[in-house]
Amino acid sequence: MVKQISKEMLDSIINIVRRSPQGASTDDILNELTMPLSRRSLQRYLALLVERNLLTVSGQHLLDIP
Repeated sequence: MVKQISKEMLDSIINIVRRSPQGASTDDILNELTMPLSRRSLQRYLALLVERNLLTVSGQHLLDIP
C-alpha cells in the first residue's frame, strides 16, 4: 500500500527552508518540524520537492527556489 503525500508536511518543510536564507540541512528540518517524521521519510519528501522544482540542493543544504 502506498502512503499518501501530506500537503501539510510538504508546506511545513518548504516554510522551514524559506526561513533559512543560507539553506537548511535535513537535521535542521527535523529539529524544526512540529510533526514526527523519520529521517528516511523526510528524505523522500525532500526528493519529491526537488523533483517538483520547489527546492534545490546546494552542497549539504536545501535552498528555496526564488
